[in-house]
Amino acid sequence: MSLPPSKPSVDRRTLLGLLGASAMASSCSQRVGGYRFRIDFRLLVNGVLHEVRTVRSIDWRTQSKWLLAGEGPFSQLHGSAVAIDVSPGRTIFLTLGSYYNWNGHRMSFYGDGERKWEHGGHWTIDQLYRDRDVDLPAVNGLPATVPDYDLTFHLAPHELPVLATFENPLQPGTGRVIRPEDLTAEFPGVSFGRSTVCFTREWVTRGDIEKRLPWLKEREPYKTGRRSLASNLFRA
Repeated sequence: MSLPPSKPSVDRRTLLGLLGASAMASSCSQRVGGYRFRIDFRLLVNGVLHEVRTVRSIDWRTQSKWLLAGEGPFSQLHGSAVAIDVSPGRTIFLTLGSYYNWNGHRMSFYGDGERKWEHGGHWTIDQLYRDRDVDLPAVNGLPATVPDYDLTFHLAPHELPVLATFENPLQPGTGRVIRPEDLTAEFPGVSFGRSTVCFTREWVTRGDIEKRLPWLKEREPYKTGRRSLASNLFRA
């Protein structure tokens, strides 16, 4: 008598499920373009220049044709926040957020309510092109994969990605956003240097953000403190 076929083990079923989910996720969208860019963030601390460099990337993707109710093209940001120590125990973080786009209104990031503690969309270089009436090289209506590497923008304070600080970096609930116009008032002796952004072929940088903010490794760190800043401001 032949034995009936054995049932897959739980571990095997789990593995097959994960593989299937991964395949489905990868088929839901397709990369159609993108670029990498470098930000050189500079502050003057009591007249002394402090600077830090970060490389980030944008992937432009379209939804799969298999999705009946798919959205239009969308972008994904990859990178991490960087930090400048301006005094013992005080650090300013250049995050991934944007002062521009919150419900389509500039600076409405500072609106009332708990939503102001989340960022309203990631910072992208195409916003700067639009503000300067410069055409971002495009393919099929999306920013091109091969942009102009000879072009460098000087960033005005309000054009920088969102700035943030923590009373205690180990406690996410102590974080808050810094308005560019309030920088010197909050940090006496600190002012903006000449920050720039440009396209680059360099690899995306990750820096030491998880060492500075170890709670980012938690699954939902924003729930660990009142009005804490969202983790996707610091890592994506």
